[in-house]
Amino acid sequence: MKNLIEKVRDYFDSIWWYNHPIYLTYETIRYNIPQFIRNMWYFRKPLYGFRWWDPHFTYEMLRYSLMNMADNLETKGIEVDYSRMKKVTMIRRCVEILTHFKNDDFVDLAEAELGELPKSNFEFKKIEDSDYYELLDLSPDEDQEKTTKIFERAREIEEEYWAELWSILKGDQDYKTFDPNIDFYDQFNGTGMRGWWD
Repeated sequence: MKNLIEKVRDYFDSIWWYNHPIYLTYETIRYNIPQFIRNMWYFRKPLYGFRWWDPHFTYEMLRYSLMNMADNLETKGIEVDYSRMKKVTMIRRCVEILTHFKNDDFVDLAEAELGELPKSNFEFKKIEDSDYYELLDLSPDEDQEKTTKIFERAREIEEEYWAELWSILKGDQDYKTFDPNIDFYDQFNGTGMRGWWD
């Protein structure tokens, strides 16, 4: 009985110790400040360029965070490879999508599918009896149509990537529909940010 009482006392003493100001000071100096310095160094580029007025800066912070998570989950993760690597694949896909949003290169992606944008032929023409000019597009109709198609396709790609990004982060699987006779990890596809932990 005495051993049991001592074990319980030791258990509560340990909880007390981890909330004691001496331990909290030690933890701050030993772990938290060095981790803060490492984080500042890792996020130095997105932090340096961060501005509040545009979501591209937030994309960049998320992109860096996910790159770090994918790299460490792949090399240091303790979960079995079969499910862990599915998560890493999905995280890397998010990084790829966020890179496209950061670079805003959807017109380039559309051009890769539909061909290069035709050269524009614009000219300013003075409006009669006025000090103003109008901008005229003198490109052939076929070139104007191709330009319109490329920009429309660029917008479609952007919308598709946006939907895919949030589908991956949210998790696009309903676990209630999984077949109980089939292994969970054979049905799991790696999506769902809430499950990306080690």
